[in-house]
Amino acid sequence: MKKLILFPFLLFSVMAFSQQFGKLYVVAKSGLNMRTSPSIKADVVDIIPYGSAIEIKNENEELKSFVSENMMGF
Repeated sequence: MKKLILFPFLLFSVMAFSQQFGKLYVVAKSGLNMRTSPSIKADVVDIIPYGSAIEIKNENEELKSFVSENMMGF
């Protein structure tokens, strides 16, 4: 039960932290797919490597656009 309560708390803490500080880092070993539109069916235009910094530019409940090295994607 303690784990069930702790997980949402940690999740919202990380979200609040990322909103306070504009830069986030790619943690997926395979990298982050940068797409032309906010759909998994959209073409992948670039793969941002593991450890790269990204900045969230536009955020709502359904999509997030971000910038990495002057390229914008979803």
